[in-house]
Amino acid sequence: MNDVLLEDDLRAWQDAVERYARQELAPLCAQSEHPMPPADVRRVVHGLAELGVLNLGNEPAMGLWDDASDPLQRRLALHVLQTLASYSPGVAYQVHGQALAARLDRCAGGQPDGVTIVSLQGWLGLGRDAVVPVIQGRPLSAGQQAMLADNWTWPTPAHPRLVHALPDWQAVWMPIWQADMGWQWWRVPRAACLVQPCPDSHGLDELQTQQVWVEADVPDAAAAPSSRAAIRASTQASVQDAWPHLAGIAAHEAWLSLQTLHALGLQAMSQAVVRQAGVRAQEQAHLRRQGGDTIVRH
Repeated sequence: MNDVLLEDDLRAWQDAVERYARQELAPLCAQSEHPMPPADVRRVVHGLAELGVLNLGNEPAMGLWDDASDPLQRRLALHVLQTLASYSPGVAYQVHGQALAARLDRCAGGQPDGVTIVSLQGWLGLGRDAVVPVIQGRPLSAGQQAMLADNWTWPTPAHPRLVHALPDWQAVWMPIWQADMGWQWWRVPRAACLVQPCPDSHGLDELQTQQVWVEADVPDAAAAPSSRAAIRASTQASVQDAWPHLAGIAAHEAWLSLQTLHALGLQAMSQAVVRQAGVRAQEQAHLRRQGGDTIVRH
């Protein structure tokens, strides 16, 4: 009986998201060649938070990526992203990024202050091919070394991080790899960053591509447990007043989970984009004429 109720709840959430997207998002996307203004995108995102499918609070709930281990919540998350991406991939990606950052905020036990996003790539891409060899201590190829420096080192002018988001964010979570410490997640406030818009490297028309770096050196991580025994004894994240961060097992698990959820989210959004492109191609094929007949007849 409980499973039936959960399935009913899932369908109710899905219906609510679809209804919201038709009423609030679809009218803004009527002319796909004109990107939505940032204020409209932000209003849609706020509406999804008020609806409850985007949880920006301090406690887990039923929001996007809140509990990825629950099959029903995972299905809901994928449905939310696919529904949004069928209208606007940019809106879907913004919601996806904020949901991942909110997950880290809750893991760190911090108090979110303004819009928080997460940076998962550098200039050269996601860099996942370099991760397993460096964790296992195996030699890296020149390409893997470049990927590691580009994606997982402290952001500098030589190796800035890329952010694809609305320009109104106030903090960004960045994963940093240190050979003696493993993964470190740092929540860097906007005031500590140098942010420079750059040419878009994506088709997410509503979002801005920004390169982000920090002039200061990586903050002192001495507060994080350094020995393996100490890490095992304290899986709770260490939170600093100005620069909250995750260290040890908590950071490692957070990195693995976010990479998995990011891959699932990208796949869900891509499927929706391809499906919608097929629908539009069919519509045009029924309208456009060539050689005296519609294209679809050819």
